[in-house]
Amino acid sequence: MDDNILLDYGMKPSDPPQYPIGGVRPDSIIVSHGHLDHCGIVPNLMDLKPDIFLTPVTRDLASLLARDTMKIARIKGQVLPFIIEDVRDFELHSNIVDYGVEFDASGYNGRLYDAGHIPGSASIYLENPTGSLIYTGDIDQRETHLLGPAKPLPNADVLIVESTYFGTEHTSRPELEWKFIESIKETIDGGGWALIPAFAIGRTQEVLMILEEHGIESRVDGMGVDVYNILKKHPAYLKNQDLLDKAFKLASKVNPRERSKVLEEPCAVVTTAGMLSGGPILYYLKSIYNDPRSKILFTGY
Repeated sequence: MDDNILLDYGMKPSDPPQYPIGGVRPDSIIVSHGHLDHCGIVPNLMDLKPDIFLTPVTRDLASLLARDTMKIARIKGQVLPFIIEDVRDFELHSNIVDYGVEFDASGYNGRLYDAGHIPGSASIYLENPTGSLIYTGDIDQRETHLLGPAKPLPNADVLIVESTYFGTEHTSRPELEWKFIESIKETIDGGGWALIPAFAIGRTQEVLMILEEHGIESRVDGMGVDVYNILKKHPAYLKNQDLLDKAFKLASKVNPRERSKVLEEPCAVVTTAGMLSGGPILYYLKSIYNDPRSKILFTGY
């Protein structure tokens, strides 16, 4: 492998954000999925006019995140990592690739495989006459409400594998969901609000599908609604769009100007940001932080 191809180019969404250091100058960029730590700084390289390869969902999610990154930087008086023309160039130079379709990236034969992480997420396979490589990106082999498990990968000479939870024994998914639902019901029945901070991409949609399955009406606020509108355009990348639509139909979408109405009676509130780093969740926290009947339920880390 050489430095003509860049696999992902992300940022650390801290406050302030942390960006990669070093002068990468790739001819081709392959993006595994639409999370900031994997795609967040790709528009910064548009002066190179690189060939960009990614799934259609990842292209749309990365574009949404890029615009949001600029918005947040302006609000906080931070240096913009790129400008709107870069985002438009990113969209212009993106080569849309579906799972299993071969493409040529700087002389390498490439294919994308469903990684089961979020809609559109992909593991990347590259080969040329000298050898082959697989980069899994973030990968999930579990069945969820939103997605099926990651698809099998071919053999390769080199494997670069995501290992965030290596050696960690997770609670079984059915048991975890049962505890989650029981905790929410207990909170609402006790007259409190169940605040559920959730990542906008993937997690918000998954949480709402779980709530819908158990008949719990909720309020949904923040970017998770924008992401849902993107996902509706790509039903082939979802396990069951009808169930996702059903979940968002049961949930009441919050008008930012009317957030105070959400707190008129106990309910479950699903909103960004997942790690309390910003977004609507801060409004709800400030309003009920000292209410002993209420609860915060983290759904990701």
